[in-house]
Amino acid sequence: MVLYKDFGKKADDLLNKNWIHEKPLEVTNNWKSKPMTFKNTSTLDVSKGFESHSWLTSQDYVHEGTACSWTVKVNSSGGVTVESKMPNILKGLTLTKTLENKNLTQSTVTLNAEFNDANLYGLHSHLNVVPYGNKLSLTGSSAVAFKGVNVGADVTGPFSLGGFFKYSAGLTFAWRDAIMTAKVLQDSANPGKTTFSESVHMTLPNVSAEVAAQTSFALGDSKPKFILGGKYTFNKSTWFKSALTLDDLRLKFLASYKCSPLTTVSTGVQINPAAKAPADQAKVGFKLEFAQ
Repeated sequence: MVLYKDFGKKADDLLNKNWIHEKPLEVTNNWKSKPMTFKNTSTLDVSKGFESHSWLTSQDYVHEGTACSWTVKVNSSGGVTVESKMPNILKGLTLTKTLENKNLTQSTVTLNAEFNDANLYGLHSHLNVVPYGNKLSLTGSSAVAFKGVNVGADVTGPFSLGGFFKYSAGLTFAWRDAIMTAKVLQDSANPGKTTFSESVHMTLPNVSAEVAAQTSFALGDSKPKFILGGKYTFNKSTWFKSALTLDDLRLKFLASYKCSPLTTVSTGVQINPAAKAPADQAKVGFKLEFAQ
């Protein structure tokens, strides 16, 4: 079963996620000790200077009689998040309620419902509602699978239903070691601009590598975007990945090395000759990760 939010996810993650060149230095600490998990992220940025944030998360508390679970998360700025999950209220239906309080002043309530039915073409439906907070919203999606092809749709808009909505539909299918995805996006705020996107992700198990390509273009836009990239795993401790954006010849590179069971060192570089500011033409970042 493939969720609609995961259509094209492997290609998108490889090409667009977890690059570190935007921050000259980042240090993360992850420590797990039942029943708590502690995480700290410290960054050094040219424009923002030094920043440090910490999170303390409780282990899921599960009620044996109902299988309901609760999780509490506290951050260093005073924010508190409480999440409660109620699985199988009806067959295949899971309800989740999240109360988030940022800086002890901004509160948000999120209600989430997920429904799965493997017998009904692998149907997966998802409804997310934010009825209270600074930005009230409504998001719904569904996906089904039929003979190896997954088809789905998504809609996002204001909770009041009286505003502009974004609509998306797509399909994805796997063939051998490749996953191909196509999507179309329409924003009611700009009805004349429809965006199309396609992506391909392929695993090369014989050489411990994966490659991906992604393109997107909007009707009336003469400059489509095209990204090509890949990842190579040298061994259990070392891997590399790179991506090239062809519309502006922007090149990104990342190398990661796990030098001990608790320590990982990564470095990232971006070369962007089309950038106007000299500081944006070449960026270098370093990241240290400590985990227990």
